[in-house]
Amino acid sequence: MKFLRTLTASVALLSALSCQAQIILETNVHDFGILKAGDPFFVDVGVQNAYEEVVYILRAEQSERTVIQFSDKKLLPGKEEFIRIQFNPKKTGKFNEQVMVYFSKLLRPLPIQIRGEVESFTKEYDPACPNFDEKPGRKTFDIRFFVGDGLNMEPVKKARVQTLNLESQKEEESNSFGFVHLMLPAGKYRWRVQAEGYETQVVEKYVNRLQNEVNVYLERQEGHVIADIKHAETDSLRKEVFRRILDKEEQKEAVIIPDTTTEAKTEAKEQGRPKEPSADTEPRQDSEYLPLSQFKKNNLVFLIDVSESMRLSGKFQLLRKALKSLIGSMRSVDQLAILTYSDSVELFMNIKANLDVNRAQKQIDDLFAHGKTNTTAGVEEAYRLTLEGLVADGNNQIFLTSDGVYSKEDTEKTISYIRSKFGTGVKLSTIGVKTEKTNASKLKKIARYGQGKYLSIDDDASAESVLIREVKRNSRR
Repeated sequence: MKFLRTLTASVALLSALSCQAQIILETNVHDFGILKAGDPFFVDVGVQNAYEEVVYILRAEQSERTVIQFSDKKLLPGKEEFIRIQFNPKKTGKFNEQVMVYFSKLLRPLPIQIRGEVESFTKEYDPACPNFDEKPGRKTFDIRFFVGDGLNMEPVKKARVQTLNLESQKEEESNSFGFVHLMLPAGKYRWRVQAEGYETQVVEKYVNRLQNEVNVYLERQEGHVIADIKHAETDSLRKEVFRRILDKEEQKEAVIIPDTTTEAKTEAKEQGRPKEPSADTEPRQDSEYLPLSQFKKNNLVFLIDVSESMRLSGKFQLLRKALKSLIGSMRSVDQLAILTYSDSVELFMNIKANLDVNRAQKQIDDLFAHGKTNTTAGVEEAYRLTLEGLVADGNNQIFLTSDGVYSKEDTEKTISYIRSKFGTGVKLSTIGVKTEKTNASKLKKIARYGQGKYLSIDDDASAESVLIREVKRNSRR
């Protein structure tokens, strides 16, 4: 009898833990660091519903020094919402608070911890947590709103931008540099963006004093002449012209990693600028971004969609920039492999030892999109390659990179294979590059079954930061 009670209790515990795993918090600990007067004293924590049915946020237990807001208490399957936690200081000094959030499907609440140190705050500090749907009237700030051409990333002038959830719905026009001047309070906004010769696009984003950039890249209308490729009468010539456009953009934004040798530093100091490393630079033993003392060895395999759809809207340019940024943070002990998939799966790069950062970055320039999509075959090869180089007590991770333009059948086949690899010690995260909402839901679903996270790359800022943040999260000692 005692055995049965113990067994029943164990089953109940496992069931509770299983349910818990279906509600995914972006983080359960946020460190504000040093807070000073004028800084935002709040954080937005993403929460994702991995169930196949709707889940509701019931309530949150908090201390007298925290205030909570929700972007929406209704969590749709596969959808992400945000929990905004504001800390209201009573005095300077260190703080450590915990918020307990209750969900309709969970037996126990999920904890979110916030900590940091208040160095200063104003006596007039507003203790009200900014609402996600704030109406104008509160303090406004500049929004950096840019409209670009989805093919060549050039500015689009005279684009009409209308803020839809304002009473006035005033329309602004982009200048010759593609920028629109907007002054708005913190909140969630929807904009309609239109320009002659382009498809109309509606975008939605939360903005505040720190998250104040919105970049929109418009698709050309079918049949509209595109000056950059109007003479490309064949498919092969069109690809070559498009590649030259991308190469030109990459040269403008190339990442320069200075040589750290004493001789190079002396020469650079004399010339007044950093010295670009030569092709035979010795592999970097450590990194200021991923110091060996704090981060485990990485075994990273990127599975990159090089199908035709990835050629559009500057997607490949952003992807190459993201890869270069991550590689620039890596160390010689890390392992890096890149597989490409379209009609077939090909091994583009496979570095198992002595990773040469500079050489690997240059190789990224040779990545180019072509062909159709075959996701399942690519995932199978990515797992084989990751398990072949498995690092004990390290970060073994696959990044499936795509714009999500593939069939439901291919998605289900991919998920079925991923499920067969549970328990192997390999995580699979997905990266959506300028991905539409309907396609992003496929990538989010794949990431949930891969025990990883869905990452989004939509602009230069996210290209430079999302990959290194995810690698640090999974490799921290």
